[in-house]
Amino acid sequence: MLEWAAEEYGHAADILINNAGIASPATLYDDETFERLSVMLDVNLRAPIEATRVFVKHVQAAGRSGVVVHMASMGGLMPNRGGEVYGAAKAGLIHLTRASRFLAPQIRVCAVAPYYVRTPMVMNNPKLQNNPTVYPALMLEVDQVCDAALRCIGDTRSAGRTYALIGGWTYVRMWLYDVTTLHITLLAGLALLAAMVRRMIGLGP
Repeated sequence: MLEWAAEEYGHAADILINNAGIASPATLYDDETFERLSVMLDVNLRAPIEATRVFVKHVQAAGRSGVVVHMASMGGLMPNRGGEVYGAAKAGLIHLTRASRFLAPQIRVCAVAPYYVRTPMVMNNPKLQNNPTVYPALMLEVDQVCDAALRCIGDTRSAGRTYALIGGWTYVRMWLYDVTTLHITLLAGLALLAAMVRRMIGLGP
Protein backbone atom coordinates (compact mmCIF):
# COMPACT_ATOMS: atom_id res chain seq x y z
CA MET A 1 0.00 0.00 0.00
CA LEU A 2 2.73 2.47 0.97
CA GLU A 3 4.83 1.54 -2.04
CA TRP A 4 1.82 2.00 -4.32
CA ALA A 5 1.14 5.45 -2.84
CA ALA A 6 4.75 6.49 -3.38
CA GLU A 7 4.62 5.38 -7.01
CA GLU A 8 1.19 6.88 -7.64
CA TYR A 9 1.79 10.30 -6.06
CA GLY A 10 5.55 10.61 -6.32
CA HIS A 11 6.19 10.73 -2.58
CA ALA A 12 5.63 8.74 0.58
CA ALA A 13 2.11 8.59 2.05
CA ASP A 14 1.69 11.15 4.81
CA ILE A 15 -1.71 10.24 6.29
CA LEU A 16 -2.84 6.91 7.74
CA ILE A 17 -6.38 6.37 9.03
CA ASN A 18 -6.85 3.08 10.86
CA ASN A 19 -10.57 2.75 10.25
CA ALA A 20 -11.20 -0.99 9.92
CA GLY A 21 -13.20 -2.47 12.77
CA ILE A 22 -15.48 -5.41 13.45
CA ALA A 23 -17.70 -6.56 16.31
CA SER A 24 -19.03 -9.95 17.28
CA PRO A 25 -22.73 -10.78 17.64
CA ALA A 26 -21.85 -13.28 20.38
CA THR A 27 -21.52 -12.56 24.10
CA LEU A 28 -18.16 -13.16 25.77
CA TYR A 29 -19.21 -15.43 28.62
CA ASP A 30 -21.95 -17.34 26.80
CA ASP A 31 -21.48 -18.23 23.13
CA GLU A 32 -18.27 -16.47 22.06
CA THR A 33 -15.50 -18.54 20.44
CA PHE A 34 -11.72 -18.31 20.46
CA GLU A 35 -11.69 -17.99 16.67
CA ARG A 36 -14.06 -15.00 16.64
CA LEU A 37 -12.13 -13.34 19.47
CA SER A 38 -8.86 -13.81 17.57
CA VAL A 39 -10.25 -12.24 14.40
CA MET A 40 -11.76 -9.34 16.33
CA LEU A 41 -8.46 -8.60 18.12
CA ASP A 42 -6.50 -9.01 14.87
CA VAL A 43 -8.66 -6.48 13.01
CA ASN A 44 -9.35 -4.02 15.83
CA LEU A 45 -5.93 -3.93 17.51
CA ARG A 46 -3.08 -5.90 15.94
CA ALA A 47 -3.69 -4.61 12.41
CA PRO A 48 -3.67 -0.90 13.34
CA ILE A 49 -0.61 -1.40 15.53
CA GLU A 50 1.27 -3.02 12.66
CA ALA A 51 0.00 -0.49 10.10
CA THR A 52 1.14 2.36 12.35
CA ARG A 53 4.54 0.77 12.93
CA VAL A 54 5.17 0.32 9.21
CA PHE A 55 3.80 3.77 8.35
CA VAL A 56 6.01 5.53 10.92
CA LYS A 57 9.14 3.79 9.63
CA HIS A 58 8.14 4.64 6.05
CA VAL A 59 7.57 8.33 6.79
CA GLN A 60 10.75 8.64 8.85
CA ALA A 61 12.82 7.00 6.11
CA ALA A 62 11.38 9.44 3.57
CA GLY A 63 12.18 12.41 5.80
CA ARG A 64 8.58 13.65 5.62
CA SER A 65 5.93 14.48 8.19
CA GLY A 66 2.75 12.50 8.71
CA VAL A 67 -0.43 11.96 10.70
CA VAL A 68 -2.02 8.77 12.02
CA VAL A 69 -5.69 8.79 13.03
CA HIS A 70 -6.93 5.80 15.00
CA MET A 71 -10.65 5.13 14.82
CA ALA A 72 -11.24 4.24 18.46
CA SER A 73 -14.61 4.12 20.21
CA MET A 74 -16.50 5.37 23.21
CA GLY A 75 -16.40 1.70 24.22
CA GLY A 76 -12.66 2.08 24.73
CA LEU A 77 -13.31 4.82 27.29
CA MET A 78 -16.38 3.39 29.04
CA PRO A 79 -16.42 -0.40 29.59
CA ASN A 80 -19.81 -1.99 29.04
CA ARG A 81 -21.34 -5.43 29.21
CA GLY A 82 -21.46 -7.06 25.80
CA GLY A 83 -18.57 -5.02 24.44
CA GLU A 84 -15.79 -6.33 26.65
CA VAL A 85 -13.34 -7.43 23.95
CA TYR A 86 -14.26 -4.78 21.37
CA GLY A 87 -13.82 -2.14 24.06
CA ALA A 88 -10.54 -3.64 25.24
CA ALA A 89 -9.15 -3.45 21.70
CA LYS A 90 -10.28 0.16 21.30
CA ALA A 91 -8.82 1.02 24.71
CA GLY A 92 -5.56 -0.42 23.40
CA LEU A 93 -5.70 2.00 20.45
CA ILE A 94 -6.28 4.92 22.81
CA HIS A 95 -3.29 3.82 24.90
CA LEU A 96 -1.17 3.46 21.75
CA THR A 97 -2.19 6.97 20.73
CA ARG A 98 -1.06 8.47 24.02
CA ALA A 99 2.15 6.45 24.13
CA SER A 100 3.07 7.57 20.59
CA ARG A 101 2.97 11.31 21.28
CA PHE A 102 6.79 11.41 21.42
CA LEU A 103 6.79 11.01 17.61
CA ALA A 104 5.56 14.61 17.24
CA PRO A 105 6.13 17.01 15.66
CA GLN A 106 7.30 14.91 12.70
CA ILE A 107 4.47 12.42 13.09
CA ARG A 108 1.26 13.08 15.01
CA VAL A 109 -0.71 10.08 16.26
CA CYS A 110 -4.24 10.91 17.40
CA ALA A 111 -7.59 9.17 17.79
CA VAL A 112 -11.30 9.82 17.61
CA ALA A 113 -13.66 7.91 19.90
CA PRO A 114 -17.24 8.09 18.63
CA TYR A 115 -20.40 6.94 20.36
CA TYR A 116 -22.53 4.56 18.28
CA VAL A 117 -22.44 5.49 14.60
CA ARG A 118 -25.29 4.78 12.20
CA THR A 119 -23.53 2.02 10.24
CA PRO A 120 -24.60 -1.52 9.25
CA MET A 121 -22.26 -2.95 11.92
CA VAL A 122 -24.16 -1.06 14.61
CA MET A 123 -27.68 -1.21 13.21
CA ASN A 124 -27.52 -4.96 12.48
CA ASN A 125 -25.84 -6.06 15.71
CA PRO A 126 -28.39 -8.08 17.73
CA LYS A 127 -26.59 -7.21 20.97
CA LEU A 128 -27.51 -3.57 20.45
CA GLN A 129 -31.20 -4.14 19.87
CA ASN A 130 -33.08 -2.77 22.89
CA ASN A 131 -29.74 -2.13 24.60
CA PRO A 132 -30.20 0.54 27.31
CA THR A 133 -26.83 2.09 26.44
CA VAL A 134 -27.97 2.96 22.90
CA TYR A 135 -29.69 6.33 22.72
CA PRO A 136 -30.89 7.21 19.18
CA ALA A 137 -30.72 10.93 19.99
CA LEU A 138 -26.99 10.58 20.66
CA MET A 139 -26.19 8.42 17.63
CA LEU A 140 -23.73 9.86 15.13
CA GLU A 141 -23.73 10.00 11.36
CA VAL A 142 -20.74 8.80 9.34
CA ASP A 143 -20.11 12.32 8.04
CA GLN A 144 -19.63 13.59 11.59
CA VAL A 145 -16.93 11.01 12.23
CA CYS A 146 -15.23 11.84 8.93
CA ASP A 147 -15.25 15.53 9.84
CA ALA A 148 -13.62 14.75 13.20
CA ALA A 149 -10.91 12.69 11.50
CA LEU A 150 -10.19 15.56 9.10
CA ARG A 151 -10.06 17.96 12.02
CA CYS A 152 -7.53 15.70 13.76
CA ILE A 153 -5.35 15.72 10.66
CA GLY A 154 -5.30 19.50 10.52
CA ASP A 155 -4.99 20.09 14.27
CA THR A 156 -1.30 20.58 15.10
CA ARG A 157 -2.09 20.06 18.81
CA SER A 158 -3.62 16.62 18.31
CA ALA A 159 -0.51 14.48 18.99
CA GLY A 160 -1.29 11.84 21.61
CA ARG A 161 -4.84 13.04 22.08
CA THR A 162 -8.18 11.27 21.82
CA TYR A 163 -11.29 13.21 20.86
CA ALA A 164 -14.75 12.01 21.86
CA LEU A 165 -17.86 12.31 19.71
CA ILE A 166 -21.35 11.97 21.17
CA GLY A 167 -24.57 13.65 20.12
CA GLY A 168 -23.86 17.27 19.25
CA TRP A 169 -20.37 17.11 20.77
CA THR A 170 -18.15 16.10 17.89
CA TYR A 171 -14.61 17.05 18.91
CA VAL A 172 -14.06 16.96 22.67
CA ARG A 173 -10.60 16.28 23.99
CA MET A 174 -10.53 13.49 26.58
CA TRP A 175 -8.38 14.09 29.66
CA LEU A 176 -8.29 10.44 30.76
CA TYR A 177 -4.53 9.98 30.67
CA ASP A 178 -3.80 13.48 31.95
CA VAL A 179 -5.92 12.82 35.05
CA THR A 180 -4.46 9.34 35.48
CA THR A 181 -0.91 10.67 35.19
CA LEU A 182 -1.67 13.32 37.81
CA HIS A 183 -3.23 10.70 40.10
CA ILE A 184 -0.24 8.35 39.81
CA THR A 185 2.20 11.25 40.29
CA LEU A 186 0.41 12.26 43.50
CA LEU A 187 0.42 8.66 44.77
CA ALA A 188 4.12 8.27 43.95
CA GLY A 189 4.93 11.58 45.67
CA LEU A 190 3.04 10.57 48.80
CA ALA A 191 4.75 7.16 48.83
CA LEU A 192 8.20 8.79 48.53
CA LEU A 193 7.33 11.29 51.24
CA ALA A 194 6.17 8.49 53.56
CA ALA A 195 9.39 6.55 52.91
CA MET A 196 11.47 9.65 53.67
CA VAL A 197 9.60 10.24 56.93
CA ARG A 198 10.09 6.60 57.96
CA ARG A 199 13.83 6.91 57.35
CA MET A 200 14.00 10.16 59.30
CA ILE A 201 12.39 8.60 62.39
CA GLY A 202 14.37 5.39 62.05
CA LEU A 203 11.53 3.10 61.00
CA GLY A 204 12.90 2.07 57.63
CA PRO A 205 16.01 1.81 55.43
